[in-house]
Amino acid sequence: MAYRAIVIRVMIASPGDVQEERKIIREVLQKWNDIHSIGKKLVFLPVGWETHMAPQSGGTPQELINKKILKDCDLLIGVFWTRIGSPTVKAISGTVEEVEFHIASGKPAMVYFSEMPVKPGSYAPEQFEKVEKFKAGLTDVLWAKYISHEEFEKNLTDHLNLILFQSEYLMNLINDANIEPEHEVEEDELSEEEEELLKAASESKTGTIFYINDMGGHHIQAGEKVFSFKSWRERSEWDHALKQLYSMGFLDMIGENFYKLNKSGWDLSDKI
Repeated sequence: MAYRAIVIRVMIASPGDVQEERKIIREVLQKWNDIHSIGKKLVFLPVGWETHMAPQSGGTPQELINKKILKDCDLLIGVFWTRIGSPTVKAISGTVEEVEFHIASGKPAMVYFSEMPVKPGSYAPEQFEKVEKFKAGLTDVLWAKYISHEEFEKNLTDHLNLILFQSEYLMNLINDANIEPEHEVEEDELSEEEEELLKAASESKTGTIFYINDMGGHHIQAGEKVFSFKSWRERSEWDHALKQLYSMGFLDMIGENFYKLNKSGWDLSDKI
C-alpha cells in the first residue's frame, strides 16, 4: 500500500576506518523505517558520497559533495575512530568539513567517537591526535561515545527517536509538511480491541498506552485500565490492535513499548 511520508535525508560522514559503522547506520535507518515510517509518516533516507555521487568536474571533490548532496541533507551522522581523514582546502579533513558545513547551516548533527580497542601499530598516531583535537574543539556539540559496534547500534537507535523531538529544525520540518492521513478513519472502522484501547487511553489525562512484559506476564495498560491476556491468541489480537492504532497514525511512540495519543487519536476518541 502506498502512503505519503516526509523524507529526512541523512548524511553519513566518516573517515575510512569506520566502514562497519557506516553499514550499521544504514541498517538502523532501514529498521526504523520498517517499524515507524507508516505510523509517523516519516522516512529516513541514508545519503553518502559512495552512493549519491557520480564522477564529475566543476570543483574539488569536497566542494562537489557539499553542493550536490550535503546541502540538501536534513540530518548528519558523523563517526570517528582513529583517523581524521584527508585534508581539504577549508578543513583538516573532508569529514570535518562536512560536519562543520552542516552545523553552520543550522541543521542537527549527531557525532560519535569510537573508544573501541586499537591494536598497537595499526593506526597513525598523528591521525589519532587530530581526532582528539577535533573532539576537544566541539564545544557547541553534544557528542557521544561507544565501546563496541553493538553499543553504537543501540545508542543510534535510541538517539534517532530522541532527535525527532529534540531538534527544532526537524520538528519544524515535520510540522510544516503537515501530512494528513490518506483517508478519514471513522469509529465504525475500528475493531473492538482498537476501540477499547483508544477509549481507555482517552479517559486518562495523559492518553498513554504501555505494553508491559514482566514477571506477571504480558499486559497492555491504556490509561488506568489494564488488559490481561488469557491465551496467546488473545494476546496476538490485542498486540495487533495496538500496532494498528499506531500504523493508522493515532498514536505516537514515545519510547520502547510506550505510546501516547496524538491529535488524531484524541479527535477520534471523541467520536467513540
